[in-house]
Amino acid sequence: MPGVPAELASLRARVSAVEARLENEAGLGAMVDMDQAAITTRLDAQQTLLHALARTQRDHTAHLRAHGERLDRIDNRLDRIDNRLNRIDILCLLGGAEGNAGPGSSVR
Repeated sequence: MPGVPAELASLRARVSAVEARLENEAGLGAMVDMDQAAITTRLDAQQTLLHALARTQRDHTAHLRAHGERLDRIDNRLDRIDNRLNRIDILCLLGGAEGNAGPGSSVR
């Protein structure tokens, strides 16, 4: 069999090439798996941060709402005080010469 050694050498070379290619592709597959694991880790961390941010935002919204309600109450109270002072001013202007609305008078 004159061509068998040459054929065997050719087959061995082809098998070696296929093995090298498979090793290369296996390495690429492993790198893809590592990259995917890294991306998953980063996404998990970002998801955790987003949840923490949402909780913080809810807390801040509640605090701002409470502050806004308190400011509304203070504003209403100041409006009532301002109205009383305006009535006192009017009474002082109307009865200033007669002393009807002096410091001892009770105006509400």
